[in-house]
Amino acid sequence: MKYISIFLLLIGICSCQPKTHIFIVRHAEKIDNSRDPELSESGKMRSANLAIILKKEHITEVYSTNYKRTLQTAQPICDLIGGAQLYILLTRLIIWQPSLYPR
Repeated sequence: MKYISIFLLLIGICSCQPKTHIFIVRHAEKIDNSRDPELSESGKMRSANLAIILKKEHITEVYSTNYKRTLQTAQPICDLIGGAQLYILLTRLIIWQPSLYPR
């Protein structure tokens, strides 16, 4: 009986907590295969449509890498929602160099 009471208490506590939803989106279509391309016209349309779809989700934060294509995908969401904070994650290439980590 003690375990049932603890279980019910935990269910009650968990159900009171606000839920967090995370949407993971890949960048829209890019204009070419260069290192840091911008979005193509169809990619810009797709990101605008994505913003419309996500508007009803009450998004407060958007995270993006600093590549043009990802920022151009994320920005319309922030613009349409109004009030969503855009966080830019700096990216860097990490190369494993065994000499830096001797055993």
